[in-house]
Amino acid sequence: MHFVKGIYLCKMKKQAAFYYILVFTILFSCKPGVDKHLEEAKKALDTQKFKLAEQKSSEAIKIDPNNASALNLRGIAFLNQNELQNAIADFEHSIAVDSTNYKAFYNLGLAYIQNRNFDLAIKAFKNAIELNNSESDLYNNIGIAYYELNQQDSAIVNFSKAINLNPNSELAYINRAKIYRASSNWQAAIEDYNQGIKINPNNVHSVFGLALSYFEVNKKDEGCKWLKKAKMSGHPEAEKELKARCQ
Repeated sequence: MHFVKGIYLCKMKKQAAFYYILVFTILFSCKPGVDKHLEEAKKALDTQKFKLAEQKSSEAIKIDPNNASALNLRGIAFLNQNELQNAIADFEHSIAVDSTNYKAFYNLGLAYIQNRNFDLAIKAFKNAIELNNSESDLYNNIGIAYYELNQQDSAIVNFSKAINLNPNSELAYINRAKIYRASSNWQAAIEDYNQGIKINPNNVHSVFGLALSYFEVNKKDEGCKWLKKAKMSGHPEAEKELKARCQ
């Protein structure tokens, strides 16, 4: 499952994907006395210098221990270093200071997903949705939590909401396609993989998943065509499948 990572205050800026399939978005807060440290922490996050981001946000917290934005930002730095308990503590502290901003709830949900505590992730994401129900990534991520709890119908409902809010939500299409494949709903999987590939033709996992789905509906030519594309794009299993299915 593919999820989206991180939110920090004042300005919102989409960032490129970081490690594996995570997309990083940050919001940071403007407050006299901490702005310089927060700006430096933000720049460190932008360049994936997570330890430096932790240090700079900690300096802001020394000046203002209850700055919700600084706590949220440091939580993101901890999250990217897989220091999950520290991240959770900072997000919860940020929420205690300001429970009206959905961003710390959003990030808390991500930390719980990485900690594989999916019930608490759902609770955090629901709190975020109550504050902002227009963020498609929230629905994608809560869909993943439901999927991990084997609540497939709820997962599909939320992936579909993410797509309705953002028709270019590649991750939601791919995640929903995986559920359709698992339940042998091959045609629906094919449609979602095709939509995901239209958005991002370079996602080799979508190309490979589409190829295997075509074989299940007896469309061998299409399956082989997409397996060849998967092989050219470097999917590790594509050559083996080509030899088995297309010789």
